[in-house]
Order: sequence, then structure tokens, then C-alpha cells
Amino acid sequence: MVPICSLAGVLVFTGFNLIKVKDIRHLSSFGRIPLLIYAATMVMIVATDLLTGVLTGVVLSLCKLIYRATHLSIYTEPHNAPTTFEPHRPGDLDLYLEGSATFLRIPIITAALDAIPAGSTVHLRTDKLTYIDHACLDLMQEWINNSARHQLEIVVDRESLESKYRMPVLQT
Repeated sequence: MVPICSLAGVLVFTGFNLIKVKDIRHLSSFGRIPLLIYAATMVMIVATDLLTGVLTGVVLSLCKLIYRATHLSIYTEPHNAPTTFEPHRPGDLDLYLEGSATFLRIPIITAALDAIPAGSTVHLRTDKLTYIDHACLDLMQEWINNSARHQLEIVVDRESLESKYRMPVLQT
């Protein structure tokens, strides 16, 4: 016996009260992407239905996770000597790996390694490398071991590189 417009008004009022500006501000502290996912979820809930909206949020979150887990940036720069005692030589390069090195990025890594000119001294920088899987680790180790054949000198902290393969143990 309750009119449909009254029920709709109660639902809109309740839905509006579920949106907390404080929570949205907190979410924005994590960046724009989570905020965009939240907004897309809300729009889809209003435009379609609850299930479609929630599934939109889940799919967008999974896309972000997949991108984050497979994104790798690899680039070279002229080597900057950290001290004045170490002279800069023209063939010195810094090779930076940033992100996650998974088997999906092997062609990119191989192309970057092949582009390094013979006779260079390469300083491998893995400070911003978050993870390396066994296929990429094997590729990098083979490249380091065969560096003399390619007339390269590789300066690398092997322990640091291999530690990126081992996942950290969770403390309880």
C-alpha cells in the first residue's frame, strides 16, 4: 500500500547518506585511480543496478592490479659517479629496472639489453625493482655471465637482484 515514489525517495535518501565525504577524501589520499574506480562504481550503480555497478568496480580494480603487477620500465642513462674519486668514462651506463619484471616483459628486457653498445660498463640499478620472476632472473643472470662475450663489464649487486625474486616472509 506504500506508493512507489515514497519508496524511491527513501532509497535515494538512504543511498545519499551512505556517501561519506570523509571517506572519499581518505580514498583520494591513495591517488586518482582509486577515486576514479569509486566514481565509476557509483555511476554504474545509479545508471544500471547494484550488481552491475559492483562488478564494474571489481573489474576496474583487477585491471589496475594486473597493470601494476606487470608494468616494467627499463631505461639507460649515462653513469654518474657517486664520488669524485670514481672518474666518469664515456662508455659507462646506468641500466634502471623499475616495477615488476615478469615473463611477459622478456621481449622488452631482451631488446634493452641488446641495445647496449659493446665495450660499455653497465651499472645495473634494481633499487626500484619490486619483483622479478624466475624467467627474467634467469635471463639477467645469463646476460651477466655472458657479458665478456659481448665485451661488456657489468657492475651489479647479485644478492640485491636475487632478493627481488624471493618474496618477503610475512611477520606474524
